[in-house]
Amino acid sequence: MMRAQWLGLLLFLTSGCLGGADECDRGATRCNGGNAETCAEDCSDLGCHDQWQVSDVCTGAQSCIAPSDTQPFCAESLGKDALCAGSGNGTYCNAEQLVQCHDGYRASTRACGSVDDFGYAQLPGGSASTVCVDPGDGTATCIPVGAKVDSLCDGVKGPRCAGTTLVECVDQYAVSKTSCGSCSTQTSQACDTCPPTTRGECRGYLGDRCAVDEDCASGLSCHGDGSGQRTCSLPCSVEAESAPASGGPNAQCEAAFDPEGLPISAYSEVNPGERLSCIAGYCKWAP
Repeated sequence: MMRAQWLGLLLFLTSGCLGGADECDRGATRCNGGNAETCAEDCSDLGCHDQWQVSDVCTGAQSCIAPSDTQPFCAESLGKDALCAGSGNGTYCNAEQLVQCHDGYRASTRACGSVDDFGYAQLPGGSASTVCVDPGDGTATCIPVGAKVDSLCDGVKGPRCAGTTLVECVDQYAVSKTSCGSCSTQTSQACDTCPPTTRGECRGYLGDRCAVDEDCASGLSCHGDGSGQRTCSLPCSVEAESAPASGGPNAQCEAAFDPEGLPISAYSEVNPGERLSCIAGYCKWAP
């Protein structure tokens, strides 16, 4: 009787039931149930086996397509998109929407500034970048309202210093400008094969911590709020902006932070808060 039980267990283990039988050939791909799937190894406490796994989830505007020259993927166009020709996996603008291409097909179309159901930005520049700009070479992107082509950004991508102003450049547009007490940039490389990245450092901006007035950008002073914390700030008047009460937005404060009045976006190297206000007679970032 015991021998029969052990024989049954052995047959169970060797039959593949412990890990589950392979349901596909590893590396195979297909469209199934409206999504793209890849056959890959799946392991659990019971063992490993190859099974179909979703590799690309299609939205309601997309279909899963399986061109003969590439693996299945989600796309909005069932045929090649003429505007994607030559750009491969590039982008182009459709009014204020950014279109992403995939192997010559129109893969997705999203409004600049759009966010997902959890409030996370879906496109470059974040929710404040609501304008689509297209240089015509497959590198269209989203930028904030008010951003302009600036000679400071000729041949430059990323942050740079113009004196004590930190400028963020995207496709020859200055998408962010911040007045600083001191400005510097630093380039680093995470690995030998990684592309170098450059970050900007701005000290003494409106709202930055300070010890003396000289730590702050021109026109700002090192102000103590009574709690022992001192920040670079500026006297302001709510009435001058026709705001109804203390705590209202103040153009004088905004100009002291960003001389161009550009909204803070995901491109901004300095992001101390969402809204500058005139509080108790001084410019502060409202919570």
